[in-house]
Amino acid sequence: MRFGLITLGAFALAFVLACLHGAIILAGGNALVSLVMLGTIFWFMTGTWVWQDYQRVKREDRDV
Repeated sequence: MRFGLITLGAFALAFVLACLHGAIILAGGNALVSLVMLGTIFWFMTGTWVWQDYQRVKREDRDV
């Protein structure tokens, strides 16, 4: 279940960032810059979520 919530959050974030990417392109922005910027945000946020979940699971396993 924990992994499912992380995956769902990642897909939701990817959808929001894809919408932002489209809005930036429609506003006349540079597509490559937009992809790099939004991809970096996605990478850091999902990486943080996965790392926090990993730490929590590791802590729970140690407590058992």
